[in-house]
Amino acid sequence: MKSKFALSILLLLIFCTYNDLLAQEEIYDQPVKIIDTLNTNTQPKEEKIKVKAQKDAKTEIEKRKEELDRIRVGIADIGLELGDITKVHATPTISYMIIKKRLEIGAGVLLAFFNFKYSSTYSKKFFVYGSDLFVRGYVFKGAFLQAQYNLINKPSNKNNLIRLNVHDFLLGAGYAQKLGKIGYFNGALLFNVIRNDESFYKGLFASLPATISLGFTFGLGGKD
Repeated sequence: MKSKFALSILLLLIFCTYNDLLAQEEIYDQPVKIIDTLNTNTQPKEEKIKVKAQKDAKTEIEKRKEELDRIRVGIADIGLELGDITKVHATPTISYMIIKKRLEIGAGVLLAFFNFKYSSTYSKKFFVYGSDLFVRGYVFKGAFLQAQYNLINKPSNKNNLIRLNVHDFLLGAGYAQKLGKIGYFNGALLFNVIRNDESFYKGLFASLPATISLGFTFGLGGKD
């Protein structure tokens, strides 16, 4: 009886040992798996969604800045003259780049103050105001062509007791010089093609109906 029990125990041990060997052989026969810890595909799904959302938000902000940068505010024409004839003028404007870095349209309000000093006891002072519409086409880098229309209310040159509306249409060219990343300094030489004795733009060079326009513009997007 004891010999049968011992034989049973021996057979059981042999069977267990054989199963362990088979299990180890199956494991060793499996191909080795290499895990690339740098592969982004191993990131959890939630982490991928979070990264994508951050990229989308950044892209949306950039798009919004680019769109805002198409809107520009500034002063299209600013000037100061002192002496027997004092003249202070400025034209605040707002414009929009219809075609990025190529075509710009804008509008503004012309404001000017004049003081003609005829003697130590007599002078004539008056204000001039009006509207300004312009189109700029950028032909090469900062160089542009410009067309501008003005409707200006001013005292008559023949009778300063009478105020009248004067139409001016100017054509010319200029250059926009970058100021950092958000602004431009603009300079242009414009010719008034409407010859009128009441014109706001008098001859810059003798009888030549030209004017020099200097100003600044800034994009609302905060970048070029």
